[in-house]
Amino acid sequence: GRRHSQSTSYSLRTLARRGLVEKAGRLWRVTDAGRAVLDPLVRFVPAREPVTGSQRAVLEALGADALTTTDVAARAGVERTNTHRRLEVLERLGRVERVPGRPVRWRRA
Repeated sequence: GRRHSQSTSYSLRTLARRGLVEKAGRLWRVTDAGRAVLDPLVRFVPAREPVTGSQRAVLEALGADALTTTDVAARAGVERTNTHRRLEVLERLGRVERVPGRPVRWRRA
């Protein structure tokens, strides 16, 4: 099929051609016509949850027992290196905690 550009600039230019946004200098502004069309669409969009789908899979793989990154990866079905990054993000969010010692073990906070 035909390849479509996924860039933000392309999307903004498309919206501008439809009269929904306009460019003022370096900034883009939603027009009144755009507000009438877009507000009903975004009004009921829930706020972004801080935990993404891939992080959720890692979080669900953890239980009360402390597990190594390798064990968590095996339970979640993802690569170990990606699992470690996701666990670090979840730690910053306060959802998991590191258990002191080696190897590093993780558990739900």
